[in-house]
Amino acid sequence: MKAREFTADGARELIFQWVRQIVAASPGRTVKERQRKAAQRLRIPVGRFRDLYEGAAHRVDIHEGWIVQYHRNELARAAAEADKRYRAIRAELVDNAPALVARLAPPDPDIPTPRSRRRR
Repeated sequence: MKAREFTADGARELIFQWVRQIVAASPGRTVKERQRKAAQRLRIPVGRFRDLYEGAAHRVDIHEGWIVQYHRNELARAAAEADKRYRAIRAELVDNAPALVARLAPPDPDIPTPRSRRRR
């Protein structure tokens, strides 16, 4: 992996990217509604938040960067937990699939199963 050089422009672009991720994960039907709800949650004025979302902000204050970074990390943590729960449920279903299928579709005596085949 290539090392990223730290510059003010690079940090600003990273904040803009994180703001877009936060808006994408926010509840709401339209982008404008998601922006408003995310701005309220982050306690940043809506106009300023919209500038960060659109990449129109000329500067990003350090406290805004910290707030955005914290909420972005919370989203990543929540996504990791949801993925972990999904994988656990999926593994449980895969382990119990034969029993579930047997309950849903009991074996038909007219159809040979692999266990009931005669050896030739």
